[in-house]
Amino acid sequence: MIRTIIFDMDGVLFDTEKIYDEAWKIILKERNVENIDYVLSGCRGLTSEDSEKFIDANFKGRLSGKECLNDLMDKFNEIIEKRGVPIKNGVHELLSFLKRNHYEIGLASSTHEPLVVSHLKEVGIREYFTHLTTGDMVEKGKPEPDIYLKACSKFNRKPEECIAVEDSINGVTAAIRAGMNAIMVPDIVQPTKEIEKQLYKKLNSLLEVRDFLESIN
Repeated sequence: MIRTIIFDMDGVLFDTEKIYDEAWKIILKERNVENIDYVLSGCRGLTSEDSEKFIDANFKGRLSGKECLNDLMDKFNEIIEKRGVPIKNGVHELLSFLKRNHYEIGLASSTHEPLVVSHLKEVGIREYFTHLTTGDMVEKGKPEPDIYLKACSKFNRKPEECIAVEDSINGVTAAIRAGMNAIMVPDIVQPTKEIEKQLYKKLNSLLEVRDFLESIN
């Protein structure tokens, strides 16, 4: 029986991936970048550092990854300040179910710790999470397995004893490489057929995650 659940944050708990996409589009259009969708898909789920490397590798001499990421976060924070952190449907219901049924709850996000803590507190769900593992705590971000291996170790659990809840290809790949049971709740991008074969389960919402966990336990 699996009793440890580790969540991604952006795109799973919060409807923030669309805001990142919006911010990316603004700063890339300002730089006259044409293949914007390529950047969006390439950076989705990555740490800031890995996104910088992606920009530097793909736009050699044309763009600075560091400058792009600084402007991206400024624009993202500007939007969030105006609109607030948009929470996904079913978050409170799922977390309440897990707590009521004595699950261990963790978080593994590519976002750095200060912003993670700020967002969790803003929407009143920080108390649910025993351990937070963030992009600034590991050397290699998603799709490498480091962040999930570290998250599992904080609970003294083997990866196969834990479920990861993810929305992105990079995130699911990290969880699978770690040896976890990966549940994907697609946000913007659907899994490839190859990825879908490796999933523990593909579901359409967090409420479906709750119902699925209830059915298997």
